[in-house]
Amino acid sequence: MLKRLKIKLTSREFWKDERGEMGIRGIAITVGVIVFIGIVLAFLRTNAGNFIQDAWDMMLEKINSITG
Repeated sequence: MLKRLKIKLTSREFWKDERGEMGIRGIAITVGVIVFIGIVLAFLRTNAGNFIQDAWDMMLEKINSITG
């Protein structure tokens, strides 16, 4: 019984200590950052092939213009 009570007290103390200052504003900022990262990743995923191909073509054109 005493052991069980001690575990409950320590877990209660743990959660009381771990609450922190995460309020509505903190949650909203976290969700906003996750959504922003998702949008950036979706944009890069759809346009990365075009961007890489354009950069590669530009490098090859410069190399060809330098070497003649």
